[in-house]
Amino acid sequence: MEVKKPGRGKYKVFSDDERYTIGKYASIHGPMAAVKKFQSIHPKLNESTVRAFRAKYHGILKKSCANTQKKITSLKRGRPLLLGSLDEKVKQFLLTLRKKGGVVNTVIANATAKALIDKSADEHLKVLDLESSFWAKSLFQRMGFVKRVATTSRPEIPTGARKEAELIFHHEIVSKIENYHIPSSLVINIDQTPSKYAPVSSQTLAQKNSKHVCIKGSSFKQAITATFGITLSNSFLPMQLIYGGKTAASIPKFKFPKSFSLSANPKHYSNTEESLKLLNEVIIPYVNAEREKLGLDKSQFALLVMDVFTGQMTEPVKEKLRANNILLVRVPANMTNLFQPLDLTVNGSVKALMKQKFTLWYSQEISKALNEGVPLDDIEINLKLSVLKPLHAKWLLEVFNHMTSDAGKSVIENGWKSAGISNAVSQGLSNLDTLDPFDSIDPLVQESQDYLFHQSDNVPESDQLKFFITKPTEIDDDDDDVWIPEEGEENTRNIFEILDDEDD
Repeated sequence: MEVKKPGRGKYKVFSDDERYTIGKYASIHGPMAAVKKFQSIHPKLNESTVRAFRAKYHGILKKSCANTQKKITSLKRGRPLLLGSLDEKVKQFLLTLRKKGGVVNTVIANATAKALIDKSADEHLKVLDLESSFWAKSLFQRMGFVKRVATTSRPEIPTGARKEAELIFHHEIVSKIENYHIPSSLVINIDQTPSKYAPVSSQTLAQKNSKHVCIKGSSFKQAITATFGITLSNSFLPMQLIYGGKTAASIPKFKFPKSFSLSANPKHYSNTEESLKLLNEVIIPYVNAEREKLGLDKSQFALLVMDVFTGQMTEPVKEKLRANNILLVRVPANMTNLFQPLDLTVNGSVKALMKQKFTLWYSQEISKALNEGVPLDDIEINLKLSVLKPLHAKWLLEVFNHMTSDAGKSVIENGWKSAGISNAVSQGLSNLDTLDPFDSIDPLVQESQDYLFHQSDNVPESDQLKFFITKPTEIDDDDDDVWIPEEGEENTRNIFEILDDEDD
């Protein structure tokens, strides 16, 4: 029998005045006398509670304010707030920002807190590290904020299908590298990824059960498409940046490196035209320069690993690759999260760096407004494209410099490792698992198949092969050496007849 445990019940809450009155009476007449005195008003009053009130009353008597303080306040339970009084100001700003339609997330919360800490005179706060999301998550929990997001699910890939795709993918890469003697610096991986001017999207934190969640600044134009390229020798190639707009005037007036490929189209999407531009302005110049650097002939093959994206799988793109002796290997469709090196480490690392850049700028803007005397509730950060575009371009260049450093090379190396490509190349084609699904069949069975199919000059006809997939029918126990064909297969010979013919 299941025994249901009783609940804790409700606690009696005393006001500050009641605590003071009971504590004073107990100080004069004793705890038990105080219990009897006030039990008619507070039936659940016990001696231990009265003793606690008396102790707090004695504490007041020891202070110089004993004549003026006529109440006993209860201490707040739990840990003290990390930011102290600034915690309430951060909450106030985030609530105001949310009412105005702004996005609330950990980046914004950390940036706001950092700005208030920088302005604070409390030196102890300046050593706090708010980069992790733990403090922000605690803040959102206390504010009653939850993530409001439309989620999408990725179907689970069967283990067999994944293993097969991985084997084919690795075999294709390794075989081309070995057959065409391709150096690691000429094995290239490219991938397109969106890069937002600010971490503003359809996701935000808002109060529970809020019926209308509007987001200010979440328009489609607040992003560009960046194409990254890496090599198996851990180099980071110049970026291709595609801005949204009909003309080149949409590209920010910023001094990008000459090796970058810059363009604009109405939807900032990559397509056949942009893919050809990437090849002409980034990939082919790099391949030619690398061939010359290594003292290789112009006919030396290179290898390009990329997604099966329709905009770059067109015939003009393939023809351009063939004309420049660049071989192509496609990442298995719908498995870029498993086998695309850039998608596994580099893209996420770049986005994290861009968020850090934005957070720092956002906190500096809040600090600037506070120093100018703007009330916290009235602070509104300008997220117009005219402000963000040049900043975003500057941050991208800083990220490019980071990815070409030793730290960035380590991130690139981990991407090739996570995709299993580095290990496959180092093993060599002869040491990779076989692609033949029948390779693990029992050798005796394999030998018998070889005997039957390869002793004669002619390959068995289709009607002869039916024998090997024909199931036996019910037969008499005395005819153990007879294999009776199914109905309609009278012309099919049994295995013993074939063997007898071979012996003759």
